[in-house]
Amino acid sequence: MRPDVAILGICFSLFVLYAIHIMAFTYGWFKAKPEIKSNLHHYTFVSVVVAARNEEHNILHLIKSLWQQNYPKEYFEIIIVDDHSTDNTYTIVEEKKTFIKNLKISRLYNNQSGKRNAIRHAISLSNGNLIITTDADCIVGNNWLKSIVYTYQNKNAKFIIAPVLITDEKTFIQHYTSVEQLSLSACTIGAASLGHPVMCSSANIAFEKEFFEKIDTKIPDNIRSGFDMFWLQEAIKKSASDISFVKSAEAAVYTKAPGSLKTFVSQHSRWASKNKFLKNLWIISTALSVVLLNTLITILPIISCFYTKAMGVFLTLLFAKIIVDSPIMFAAMYHYKKPRLLPWYIISSLLYPFVTSIVAIFGIFGRYQWKDRNIQQ
Repeated sequence: MRPDVAILGICFSLFVLYAIHIMAFTYGWFKAKPEIKSNLHHYTFVSVVVAARNEEHNILHLIKSLWQQNYPKEYFEIIIVDDHSTDNTYTIVEEKKTFIKNLKISRLYNNQSGKRNAIRHAISLSNGNLIITTDADCIVGNNWLKSIVYTYQNKNAKFIIAPVLITDEKTFIQHYTSVEQLSLSACTIGAASLGHPVMCSSANIAFEKEFFEKIDTKIPDNIRSGFDMFWLQEAIKKSASDISFVKSAEAAVYTKAPGSLKTFVSQHSRWASKNKFLKNLWIISTALSVVLLNTLITILPIISCFYTKAMGVFLTLLFAKIIVDSPIMFAAMYHYKKPRLLPWYIISSLLYPFVTSIVAIFGIFGRYQWKDRNIQQ
Protein backbone atom coordinates (compact mmCIF):
# COMPACT_ATOMS: atom_id res chain seq x y z
CA MET A 1 0.00 0.00 0.00
CA ARG A 2 1.27 3.48 -0.85
CA PRO A 3 2.38 5.55 2.18
CA ASP A 4 0.06 8.44 1.38
CA VAL A 5 -2.97 6.11 1.13
CA ALA A 6 -2.08 4.43 4.44
CA ILE A 7 -1.59 7.75 6.24
CA LEU A 8 -4.81 9.20 4.87
CA GLY A 9 -6.75 6.03 5.77
CA ILE A 10 -5.53 6.06 9.36
CA CYS A 11 -6.11 9.80 9.73
CA PHE A 12 -9.62 9.61 8.30
CA SER A 13 -10.61 6.65 10.51
CA LEU A 14 -9.33 8.21 13.73
CA PHE A 15 -10.85 11.59 12.92
CA VAL A 16 -14.26 10.06 12.21
CA LEU A 17 -14.11 8.14 15.52
CA TYR A 18 -13.23 11.33 17.39
CA ALA A 19 -15.77 13.47 15.54
CA ILE A 20 -18.60 11.04 16.29
CA HIS A 21 -17.92 11.32 20.02
CA ILE A 22 -17.55 15.12 20.07
CA MET A 23 -20.60 15.74 17.88
CA ALA A 24 -22.61 13.40 20.11
CA PHE A 25 -21.49 15.35 23.21
CA THR A 26 -22.35 18.61 21.44
CA TYR A 27 -25.83 17.34 20.65
CA GLY A 28 -26.19 16.19 24.26
CA TRP A 29 -25.06 19.58 25.56
CA PHE A 30 -27.72 21.45 23.58
CA LYS A 31 -30.29 18.78 24.43
CA ALA A 32 -29.65 19.26 28.17
CA LYS A 33 -31.94 21.96 29.44
CA PRO A 34 -30.76 24.29 32.24
CA GLU A 35 -32.53 23.57 35.50
CA ILE A 36 -35.72 25.58 36.04
CA LYS A 37 -35.32 27.69 39.15
CA SER A 38 -38.13 26.84 41.51
CA ASN A 39 -38.75 26.34 45.18
CA LEU A 40 -37.72 23.01 46.64
CA HIS A 41 -40.48 20.58 47.55
CA HIS A 42 -38.84 20.18 50.93
CA TYR A 43 -35.39 20.45 52.47
CA THR A 44 -33.26 17.34 52.19
CA PHE A 45 -30.61 16.91 54.87
CA VAL A 46 -27.23 16.95 53.12
CA SER A 47 -23.77 15.87 54.24
CA VAL A 48 -20.96 17.73 52.46
CA VAL A 49 -17.79 15.65 52.81
CA VAL A 50 -14.27 16.90 52.17
CA ALA A 51 -10.89 15.15 52.20
CA ALA A 52 -8.12 17.57 53.16
CA ARG A 53 -4.35 17.28 53.21
CA ASN A 54 -2.07 20.29 53.67
CA GLU A 55 -4.78 22.80 52.77
CA GLU A 56 -4.14 25.50 55.39
CA HIS A 57 -4.21 28.21 52.69
CA ASN A 58 -7.47 27.03 51.10
CA ILE A 59 -9.72 25.38 53.66
CA LEU A 60 -11.19 28.58 55.17
CA HIS A 61 -12.26 29.81 51.72
CA LEU A 62 -14.23 26.60 51.21
CA ILE A 63 -15.80 26.72 54.69
CA LYS A 64 -16.83 30.35 54.16
CA SER A 65 -18.48 29.59 50.82
CA LEU A 66 -20.33 26.64 52.36
CA TRP A 67 -21.47 28.72 55.32
CA GLN A 68 -22.96 31.31 52.94
CA GLN A 69 -25.27 28.82 51.22
CA ASN A 70 -28.86 29.86 50.54
CA TYR A 71 -29.94 26.68 52.27
CA PRO A 72 -31.09 26.27 55.89
CA LYS A 73 -28.07 25.52 58.07
CA GLU A 74 -30.04 23.00 60.10
CA TYR A 75 -30.41 20.91 56.93
CA PHE A 76 -26.76 20.34 56.09
CA GLU A 77 -23.49 19.43 57.75
CA ILE A 78 -19.87 19.86 56.68
CA ILE A 79 -17.55 16.94 57.46
CA ILE A 80 -13.83 17.44 56.87
CA VAL A 81 -11.41 14.56 57.31
CA ASP A 82 -7.75 15.46 57.64
CA ASP A 83 -5.49 13.07 55.74
CA HIS A 84 -2.37 13.28 57.94
CA SER A 85 -1.63 16.92 57.11
CA THR A 86 1.82 18.20 58.01
CA ASP A 87 0.62 21.82 58.21
CA ASN A 88 -2.07 23.58 60.29
CA THR A 89 -5.11 22.34 58.37
CA TYR A 90 -6.60 20.41 61.31
CA THR A 91 -6.01 23.19 63.83
CA ILE A 92 -7.58 25.83 61.58
CA VAL A 93 -10.77 23.79 61.09
CA GLU A 94 -10.91 22.82 64.76
CA GLU A 95 -10.85 26.50 65.76
CA LYS A 96 -13.54 27.36 63.19
CA LYS A 97 -15.76 24.58 64.54
CA THR A 98 -16.37 26.66 67.66
CA PHE A 99 -18.33 29.22 65.61
CA ILE A 100 -19.93 26.90 63.03
CA LYS A 101 -22.12 24.32 64.71
CA ASN A 102 -22.71 22.14 61.64
CA LEU A 103 -18.96 21.76 60.96
CA LYS A 104 -17.17 18.54 61.93
CA ILE A 105 -13.49 17.67 61.72
CA SER A 106 -11.88 14.25 62.09
CA ARG A 107 -8.49 12.71 61.46
CA LEU A 108 -7.96 9.70 59.24
CA TYR A 109 -6.82 6.59 61.08
CA ASN A 110 -3.07 6.00 61.31
CA ASN A 111 -3.27 2.82 59.22
CA GLN A 112 -5.11 4.60 56.40
CA SER A 113 -4.20 7.31 53.93
CA GLY A 114 -5.38 8.82 50.68
CA LYS A 115 -8.35 10.78 49.47
CA ARG A 116 -10.61 7.79 48.90
CA ASN A 117 -10.17 6.56 52.47
CA ALA A 118 -10.73 10.06 53.79
CA ILE A 119 -14.01 10.33 51.89
CA ARG A 120 -15.09 6.90 53.11
CA HIS A 121 -14.30 7.92 56.68
CA ALA A 122 -16.26 11.16 56.31
CA ILE A 123 -19.27 9.29 54.95
CA SER A 124 -19.14 6.89 57.90
CA LEU A 125 -19.59 9.93 60.17
CA SER A 126 -22.39 11.49 58.11
CA ASN A 127 -26.04 11.86 59.05
CA GLY A 128 -27.41 12.75 55.63
CA ASN A 129 -28.90 10.41 53.09
CA LEU A 130 -27.61 12.69 50.32
CA ILE A 131 -23.81 12.97 50.24
CA ILE A 132 -22.02 15.68 48.24
CA THR A 133 -18.25 15.56 47.83
CA THR A 134 -15.99 18.48 47.04
CA ASP A 135 -12.31 19.33 47.44
CA ALA A 136 -10.63 21.43 50.09
CA ASP A 137 -9.18 23.82 47.50
CA CYS A 138 -12.59 24.60 45.95
CA ILE A 139 -15.17 27.30 46.55
CA VAL A 140 -18.87 27.16 45.69
CA GLY A 141 -21.58 29.68 44.85
CA ASN A 142 -24.39 30.59 47.22
CA ASN A 143 -26.95 28.37 45.45
CA TRP A 144 -24.69 25.33 45.06
CA LEU A 145 -26.52 23.13 47.57
CA LYS A 146 -29.95 24.26 46.46
CA SER A 147 -29.17 23.48 42.79
CA ILE A 148 -27.96 19.95 43.50
CA VAL A 149 -30.81 19.19 45.92
CA TYR A 150 -33.31 20.46 43.34
CA THR A 151 -31.91 17.99 40.79
CA TYR A 152 -31.93 15.21 43.38
CA GLN A 153 -35.58 15.80 44.21
CA ASN A 154 -36.89 16.36 40.68
CA LYS A 155 -34.92 13.73 38.76
CA ASN A 156 -35.02 11.00 41.43
CA ALA A 157 -31.29 10.55 40.95
CA LYS A 158 -29.05 8.39 43.08
CA PHE A 159 -25.79 9.69 41.52
CA ILE A 160 -25.43 13.29 40.33
CA ILE A 161 -22.63 14.80 38.24
CA ALA A 162 -21.97 18.55 38.43
CA PRO A 163 -19.43 20.86 36.76
CA VAL A 164 -15.94 21.79 37.96
CA LEU A 165 -14.44 25.03 36.64
CA ILE A 166 -11.23 27.00 37.09
CA THR A 167 -11.09 30.45 38.67
CA ASP A 168 -8.49 33.16 39.26
CA GLU A 169 -6.40 32.37 36.16
CA LYS A 170 -3.18 34.37 35.91
CA THR A 171 -0.43 32.36 34.20
CA PHE A 172 -0.39 30.69 30.79
CA ILE A 173 -0.66 27.22 32.38
CA GLN A 174 -3.67 28.32 34.41
CA HIS A 175 -5.47 29.72 31.37
CA TYR A 176 -4.69 26.55 29.41
CA THR A 177 -6.05 24.43 32.27
CA SER A 178 -9.17 26.59 32.49
CA VAL A 179 -9.94 25.99 28.80
CA GLU A 180 -9.28 22.29 29.21
CA GLN A 181 -11.49 22.02 32.30
CA LEU A 182 -14.30 23.90 30.57
CA SER A 183 -14.07 21.39 27.71
CA LEU A 184 -14.19 18.46 30.13
CA SER A 185 -17.19 19.89 31.99
CA ALA A 186 -19.10 20.52 28.76
CA CYS A 187 -18.42 17.02 27.41
CA THR A 188 -19.33 15.56 30.80
CA ILE A 189 -22.75 17.21 30.68
CA GLY A 190 -23.24 16.36 27.00
CA ALA A 191 -22.49 12.68 27.50
CA ALA A 192 -24.63 12.41 30.64
CA SER A 193 -27.51 14.09 28.83
CA LEU A 194 -27.47 11.25 26.28
CA GLY A 195 -27.61 8.65 29.05
CA HIS A 196 -23.99 7.61 28.51
CA PRO A 197 -21.92 9.46 31.14
CA VAL A 198 -18.18 9.20 30.56
CA MET A 199 -16.68 11.47 33.23
CA CYS A 200 -17.17 12.89 36.69
CA SER A 201 -15.03 14.49 39.39
CA SER A 202 -15.06 13.91 43.13
CA ALA A 203 -14.70 17.68 43.42
CA ASN A 204 -18.42 17.89 42.60
CA ILE A 205 -20.56 14.77 42.72
CA ALA A 206 -23.51 13.74 44.85
CA PHE A 207 -25.00 10.37 45.68
CA GLU A 208 -27.29 8.61 48.09
CA LYS A 209 -25.34 7.05 50.93
CA GLU A 210 -26.83 3.59 50.42
CA PHE A 211 -26.10 3.73 46.68
CA PHE A 212 -22.50 4.73 47.39
CA GLU A 213 -21.98 1.80 49.75
CA LYS A 214 -23.12 -0.59 47.03
CA ILE A 215 -20.81 0.75 44.32
CA ASP A 216 -17.74 1.49 46.47
CA THR A 217 -17.46 -2.13 47.64
CA LYS A 218 -17.03 -3.20 44.00
CA ILE A 219 -13.81 -1.20 43.61
CA PRO A 220 -10.51 -2.80 44.72
CA ASP A 221 -8.79 -1.10 47.65
CA ASN A 222 -5.58 -0.68 45.64
CA ILE A 223 -7.27 1.94 43.41
CA ARG A 224 -5.81 5.10 44.89
CA SER A 225 -6.56 7.60 42.16
CA GLY A 226 -9.43 8.07 39.77
CA PHE A 227 -11.79 6.32 42.15
CA ASP A 228 -14.51 8.82 41.18
CA MET A 229 -14.43 7.38 37.65
CA PHE A 230 -14.65 3.87 39.06
CA TRP A 231 -17.63 4.92 41.16
CA LEU A 232 -19.22 6.19 37.95
CA GLN A 233 -18.36 2.97 36.12
CA GLU A 234 -19.97 0.87 38.86
CA ALA A 235 -22.98 3.22 39.01
CA ILE A 236 -23.52 2.71 35.27
CA LYS A 237 -23.37 -1.06 35.71
CA LYS A 238 -25.80 -0.95 38.61
CA SER A 239 -28.35 1.45 37.13
CA ALA A 240 -27.52 4.02 34.45
CA SER A 241 -31.03 5.45 34.73
CA ASP A 242 -30.27 6.54 38.31
CA ILE A 243 -27.41 8.81 37.15
CA SER A 244 -28.21 12.45 36.45
CA PHE A 245 -26.40 15.75 35.97
CA VAL A 246 -26.69 19.47 36.70
CA LYS A 247 -25.96 21.86 33.85
CA SER A 248 -26.59 25.00 35.89
CA ALA A 249 -23.66 27.35 36.52
CA GLU A 250 -24.95 27.71 40.06
CA ALA A 251 -24.10 24.05 40.69
CA ALA A 252 -20.45 24.48 39.65
CA VAL A 253 -17.50 24.39 42.01
CA TYR A 254 -14.47 26.55 41.32
CA THR A 255 -10.86 25.65 41.94
CA LYS A 256 -7.45 27.08 41.11
CA ALA A 257 -5.36 25.60 38.32
CA PRO A 258 -1.83 24.26 38.91
CA GLY A 259 0.64 27.07 39.38
CA SER A 260 3.64 25.37 37.80
CA LEU A 261 4.47 23.03 34.94
CA LYS A 262 5.62 20.32 37.38
CA THR A 263 2.30 20.42 39.26
CA PHE A 264 0.38 20.43 35.98
CA VAL A 265 2.18 17.33 34.68
CA SER A 266 1.79 15.53 38.03
CA GLN A 267 -1.94 16.30 38.16
CA HIS A 268 -2.58 15.18 34.58
CA SER A 269 -0.46 12.05 34.99
CA ARG A 270 -2.61 11.17 38.01
CA TRP A 271 -5.74 11.62 35.93
CA ALA A 272 -4.36 9.60 33.02
CA SER A 273 -3.14 6.71 35.20
CA LYS A 274 -6.69 5.49 35.83
CA ASN A 275 -7.52 4.89 32.16
CA LYS A 276 -5.81 1.48 31.97
CA PHE A 277 -8.16 0.15 34.68
CA LEU A 278 -11.44 1.29 33.10
CA LYS A 279 -13.76 -1.34 31.62
CA ASN A 280 -16.85 0.53 30.41
CA LEU A 281 -16.82 0.36 26.60
CA TRP A 282 -18.28 3.84 26.03
CA ILE A 283 -15.76 5.42 28.43
CA ILE A 284 -12.89 3.47 26.88
CA SER A 285 -13.89 4.36 23.31
CA THR A 286 -14.11 8.04 24.29
CA ALA A 287 -10.67 8.00 25.91
CA LEU A 288 -9.15 6.12 22.96
CA SER A 289 -10.66 8.47 20.37
CA VAL A 290 -9.12 11.45 22.15
CA VAL A 291 -5.70 9.92 22.83
CA LEU A 292 -5.25 8.27 19.43
CA LEU A 293 -6.25 11.29 17.35
CA ASN A 294 -4.10 13.67 19.39
CA THR A 295 -1.15 11.28 19.29
CA LEU A 296 -1.49 11.00 15.52
CA ILE A 297 -1.54 14.79 15.18
CA THR A 298 1.59 14.95 17.35
CA ILE A 299 3.63 12.47 15.31
CA LEU A 300 2.63 13.72 11.85
CA PRO A 301 5.23 16.56 11.93
CA ILE A 302 7.87 13.93 12.68
CA ILE A 303 6.65 11.78 9.77
CA SER A 304 6.84 14.86 7.52
CA CYS A 305 10.64 14.80 7.91
CA PHE A 306 10.60 11.61 5.80
CA TYR A 307 7.37 12.12 3.89
CA THR A 308 6.71 15.80 3.12
CA LYS A 309 3.00 15.40 2.33
CA ALA A 310 2.38 14.46 5.97
CA MET A 311 2.69 18.13 6.96
CA GLY A 312 -0.35 19.00 4.87
CA VAL A 313 -2.28 16.16 6.51
CA PHE A 314 -1.16 17.44 9.93
CA LEU A 315 -2.48 20.95 9.30
CA THR A 316 -5.74 19.66 7.82
CA LEU A 317 -6.34 17.31 10.74
CA LEU A 318 -5.48 19.92 13.37
CA PHE A 319 -7.88 22.52 11.99
CA ALA A 320 -10.61 19.94 11.32
CA LYS A 321 -10.39 18.99 14.99
CA ILE A 322 -10.72 22.65 16.04
CA ILE A 323 -13.81 23.03 13.85
CA VAL A 324 -15.45 19.96 15.44
CA ASP A 325 -14.55 21.12 18.96
CA SER A 326 -15.67 24.74 18.60
CA PRO A 327 -19.51 24.55 18.85
CA ILE A 328 -19.57 22.92 22.28
CA MET A 329 -16.69 25.10 23.50
CA PHE A 330 -18.34 28.36 22.40
CA ALA A 331 -21.63 27.26 23.98
CA ALA A 332 -19.92 26.35 27.27
CA MET A 333 -18.01 29.66 27.38
CA TYR A 334 -21.30 31.52 27.00
CA HIS A 335 -23.22 29.34 29.46
CA TYR A 336 -20.60 29.53 32.22
CA LYS A 337 -19.88 33.22 31.54
CA LYS A 338 -16.27 32.72 30.45
CA PRO A 339 -16.01 34.53 27.09
CA ARG A 340 -12.60 35.89 28.14
CA LEU A 341 -11.23 32.39 27.45
CA LEU A 342 -11.84 32.69 23.70
CA PRO A 343 -8.28 33.78 22.72
CA TRP A 344 -6.86 31.20 25.13
CA TYR A 345 -9.05 28.54 23.53
CA ILE A 346 -7.49 29.26 20.14
CA ILE A 347 -3.97 28.99 21.56
CA SER A 348 -4.81 25.90 23.63
CA SER A 349 -6.33 24.16 20.61
CA LEU A 350 -2.98 24.30 18.85
CA LEU A 351 -1.12 22.90 21.86
CA TYR A 352 -3.65 20.38 23.16
CA PRO A 353 -2.65 17.40 20.94
CA PHE A 354 0.97 17.62 22.04
CA VAL A 355 0.12 18.03 25.74
CA THR A 356 -2.36 15.15 25.65
CA SER A 357 0.15 12.79 24.04
CA ILE A 358 2.89 13.59 26.56
CA VAL A 359 0.57 13.23 29.55
CA ALA A 360 -0.77 9.91 28.20
CA ILE A 361 2.78 8.54 28.20
CA PHE A 362 3.33 9.62 31.81
CA GLY A 363 -0.03 8.10 32.77
CA ILE A 364 0.93 4.69 31.36
CA PHE A 365 3.65 4.33 33.98
CA GLY A 366 1.19 5.24 36.74
CA ARG A 367 3.70 7.30 38.73
CA TYR A 368 2.71 10.69 40.07
CA GLN A 369 2.96 12.93 43.10
CA TRP A 370 -0.02 14.09 45.12
CA LYS A 371 0.17 16.26 48.22
CA ASP A 372 3.88 15.50 48.76
CA ARG A 373 3.30 11.77 48.31
CA ASN A 374 4.88 9.67 45.57
CA ILE A 375 2.29 7.17 44.39
CA GLN A 376 2.53 4.17 42.09
CA GLN A 377 -0.80 2.91 40.74
